[in-house]
Amino acid sequence: MRRTVISVAANIAEGKGRLRRADFARFLAIARGSINELDTYFDLARMLGYLPPKEVHAAKGLAGEVGRMLTTMLRRLASIEELRTKS
Repeated sequence: MRRTVISVAANIAEGKGRLRRADFARFLAIARGSINELDTYFDLARMLGYLPPKEVHAAKGLAGEVGRMLTTMLRRLASIEELRTKS
């Protein structure tokens, strides 16, 4: 779970350092995939009794919020790219 969380932040940072928007978008998509992976780990931790349901619910809420932010960023990048290609 720790590696997955680190992967989210690292992919956002790496993508931001790229020169092209398309590369940034690709890394944001990878980060969003890591959020989905983390969601699965939360479910497994709950089912195996490693984390209480209340903590899992709170953690999943935070992860969902990050996922929504990533989706918004991806949509905005796509809109910018679409406007750029139309001009």
